[in-house]
Amino acid sequence: MISFLLWILVITLLGWAAFPILFHLFPHLSDKGYGLAKPAGLLLFGYLYWILVTFKILPNSWTGVAAAFLLVLISGCFVAYRTGWNRIKTWLSTFQWLVVVVDVGFILFFAFFALVRAAYPDIIGTEKPMELAFINSILRSGSFPAADPWLSGYAISYYHFGYIMVAGIIKLTGTISGVGFNLAVALWFSMAAAGVFSLVLNILANLQKPGAGKPADNSLIKRAGWAIFGPILLVLAGNWEGLLELLHSTGTFWGATGQSGFWKWLDIQELTAPPVLPLNWLPSRPGGIWWWRASRVLQDYNLAGSSREIIDEFPFFSLFLADLHPHILSMPFVILACGLALELYFRARSGSGFRSGWFSSILKWLFPQRSTQSSCGSETIPAGLFWFSALLLGGLSFLNTWDFPIGVGLCCAAIVLGCYLNHGWSGQRIVEFLESGIAFGITGAALYLPFYVGFASQAGGLLPSLAFFTRGTHLWVMFGVMFVPIFFGLMAALTREGLSDSLQAGLGKSAIVVGVLWMAMLLLGLIFASISGFIGLVNPGLASAGDSASGLFLNLQGSASVRDILLITSLYRLSSPGAWLTLLLLLTLVWGGLIWLRKWKTSGQGEDVLAVPSQSSEPRQDSLPFVFLLAAAGTGLVLFPEFFYLRDQFGWRMNTIFKFYYQTWILWSIAASVFTFIFWNWQRGAIKWVTRVVFILSMVAAMLYPMYCLVDRFKTTRLTNLTLDGNAYFVSAYPDETAAINFLANSHDGTVAEAIGGSYTGYARVSTQSGQPTVLGWPGHESQWRGGAKEIGSRESDIKLLYQTDDWMEALNIIKKYRIRYIYIGSLEQGTYRVSDGKFKTNLFPVYQNPTVTIYEVSDQLLVQSPSS
Repeated sequence: MISFLLWILVITLLGWAAFPILFHLFPHLSDKGYGLAKPAGLLLFGYLYWILVTFKILPNSWTGVAAAFLLVLISGCFVAYRTGWNRIKTWLSTFQWLVVVVDVGFILFFAFFALVRAAYPDIIGTEKPMELAFINSILRSGSFPAADPWLSGYAISYYHFGYIMVAGIIKLTGTISGVGFNLAVALWFSMAAAGVFSLVLNILANLQKPGAGKPADNSLIKRAGWAIFGPILLVLAGNWEGLLELLHSTGTFWGATGQSGFWKWLDIQELTAPPVLPLNWLPSRPGGIWWWRASRVLQDYNLAGSSREIIDEFPFFSLFLADLHPHILSMPFVILACGLALELYFRARSGSGFRSGWFSSILKWLFPQRSTQSSCGSETIPAGLFWFSALLLGGLSFLNTWDFPIGVGLCCAAIVLGCYLNHGWSGQRIVEFLESGIAFGITGAALYLPFYVGFASQAGGLLPSLAFFTRGTHLWVMFGVMFVPIFFGLMAALTREGLSDSLQAGLGKSAIVVGVLWMAMLLLGLIFASISGFIGLVNPGLASAGDSASGLFLNLQGSASVRDILLITSLYRLSSPGAWLTLLLLLTLVWGGLIWLRKWKTSGQGEDVLAVPSQSSEPRQDSLPFVFLLAAAGTGLVLFPEFFYLRDQFGWRMNTIFKFYYQTWILWSIAASVFTFIFWNWQRGAIKWVTRVVFILSMVAAMLYPMYCLVDRFKTTRLTNLTLDGNAYFVSAYPDETAAINFLANSHDGTVAEAIGGSYTGYARVSTQSGQPTVLGWPGHESQWRGGAKEIGSRESDIKLLYQTDDWMEALNIIKKYRIRYIYIGSLEQGTYRVSDGKFKTNLFPVYQNPTVTIYEVSDQLLVQSPSS
C-alpha cells in the first residue's frame, strides 16, 4: 500500500510540474493539456535521468534519480513563473471540476488496474522475465547504457526507454522490482486512460456540426460525460471474440454430430473444435487458455495451405496478460503525441506558428530575391514547442521504434491538414510535410543519439504480402467495435448537399491508393521471385545465392510457380474482398469527407464555416477534420500490411500486423469516441434509433471479453492472497533458489554462469532476478534484438562444456573468455547438464551454499593469470 501511494505521489508531482509547460505550449487545447501532463512529466523525468547518467553527470543511484526528479519540478516552477502564476491559477480556479475529474479518475483507474494485477501478480510466462531482467539490470548498472542482462559484455540492444522510466520510479520510491513491475503496468494504463479522456474532451470541446446555423454549446463540462468513451474504448473494451466465446461455449451453431459449418467458415483457431461438455455460459478450453485466442483472431495461409500465426493484441488483452512490453510502455506517449498533433493542427488552421522554418531559411539564403513565404503563414513553430515535439517524437523511437515514424507522420499530416483547409491543395503542402518531418525526425533522433549507437534492428526491408491477407470476417471481429461508431459517425457528419461529388473524388483517390499498393506488391513479388535471373545476368558467380533467395521467398509463399504467387494470390484476394473493401469504403468516406469540408468552408464567399466563434479574442477551430485524420491514419496502418510487411526473423507479417494494429486501436478508439457523440446527437429520424441500437449491441459484444476475463481472474481469488509482488510465487516455490539469488543480488558485480535454455521458459532466472549479467539468457530473443547471432557466437556450447568437462584448464579458458565471476549450480543446471563439479570444488571457493544451490566465485587472480599457470 505504501508503494502504491508513493507512486501516486511521484506521478502527481511530475504531472503538476509538467502542466505549466503544457499550459504554455498547448494554448489551443481547451484543458491546456492537463490530462496529458502526467506522461509529459514522466517523459521529462525519464529523459533527464537517462541523458545525465549516460554522460556521467549524475550517478545511477537514488541521488541521481532524485536530482533528475528535482530538475523537473524546478523546470515546472520556472515555466509557471514565466507564463504567469495568476493565469494558471485563474484557469485552475475556473476548471477546478476538471482537475478533480481527471485526477480522481486516474487514481480510480490506477487502483482498479493494480487490483487486477494483485489477483495474479506472477512475473512468469510470455516475455515478463525479459522485461524484469531489463528493469533489474538498469537498477543495478553503475552507468548507462545499462548492461544486457542476458548477454554479458554487451549493453542492452533494444528500445528500452520505458524500462528506464520504470526503474527510475522504482529507485526513487524504494520499491522492490517485483512490486514495481506490477505497479508500472497499472500506472501506464491509467495514464493512457486519463490521456485519452483529455484528448477526446479537447476534440469534443472544439467540435462543430458543418452547416449549423449557430455555434454548438461545446462547454467542457457538457462534453465530459461523452469523453468517457475514450478510456472505455481504449483500455476497457475488447474485440468481438468475446461474443464468439459465448456462442461457442453454449454450443451455438454446433450440430449433434459435432460438426459446424459456421465455425469452420469462421476459421478462428480453437473455435473450430467442438465446445467442452457440459455446455456453459462461461468460456473454457481444454488444455489451453481461452482468453489468449482474442489476440490471435487473424490467421494467414500460404498457397500450400500452411497456416501462420498472427498477433493482433489490443490494450485490455495486454493489461490482462501484463507483459510490460514496449507497445504498452509507449501508449501514454502516443496519446500525448496525438495531443501534440491536435495543437499543431489548430495552429496551422489559425495560419501561424506551425512551421519549423529551416527550409524557408535555406531557400532565402540561396535565393534572396525569391519569396519563400508559405501560403499557410510565415511564423515558425515556437522554439519551446519545437524542442518539446522533438523530445516527444524522438522518445517514441526509444520507447517503441515502430511508433516513431507514425508519430512524426501524424504530426506533419496535422499541419498539412490545417493548411489544406485554409488554402487548398498545392505542392506547398508536400513541402510543409517534408520540412516538418525532416526537422522533427532529425532533431528527435539527435536528442537520443546515444541510444542509436548501440542499437541493432532486426528489420530487413519490405516484403510483398502476396499470399498473406486478412479476411473480412477476421477484420470485423478484431475492429468491429471501432467500425460501428466510425461508420455511423461518418454517415451522420456527411449528410449535406454537394457531398456526392466529393465522395466520388474520394473514391477515385482511394481506389488509386489501393491499386498502386496492389500493383507495387505484384511488381516487388515478381522481382523477388525472379531475383536469381537478375543476379545471374549481372554477376553469374552470385547466381546460386540468387537461387537460394528466390527459393526461400517462393517457399514462404507456398508455391514454386511465379504465376501462382502473382495471379492466384490476386484471385484469392478478389474472391475474399471483405477486408480491403471495408478499408476502401472507410478511406473513401474520410477522404471524400475532407474534400467536402474544404468545399463547404469556401462555399460562403470565403467565410470559414469551420471556425467556431467564441467569446475569446481567438476563434475556436473546428476539430472535426482532425477526427477524420485519425480515422484515415488508422486506415492506412491497417491497409499497408495487406500489401507489404517489414522483413524480420519471423519471415511473415506477424510482427507488422501486431505493431500496426495496436497503433490503429489507439487512433481509432479516439476517433470512434468522437464519432459516437456525433451519430448519437446529429442523426435524425428512424436511422437515429437504428444506429443507437446497433451501437449498444456492438458495445455489449465488446464488453463480454473483459467481463469474462475479470470473472476468470477473480472467481478463485481470496482477498488474503492479494499481493503486488510479482516474485512472491518464486519465493514460495523455490526458497533455496531465492536465497541464493538474493545473495548474488547483494554481491559485487560480476558475470554469472547459469544453465541456458529456450525462450519463454524458466531459464535465465538468476540474471533476471538478481540483475547480474549472465553469459547467455534466451538465445532466440538475443538473436531478435541484435538482428542475428553474431554476438552470441559459441556461448551456448561453451557454457555446456563449462559444466560438463572434467578438465579444469578447459573450464578455466571458458571462464576467462567471458570473465565469469560466479558459477551457479542449482536444480536447473543439474537437470540440463551432466554437471561435473569436481573441478570447481578443487579450484574454486564455494562462496554460497544451501541444500540445493552452490555458487562458486572466481577470484580476480584466476581471471588475470594465464591458463598454463
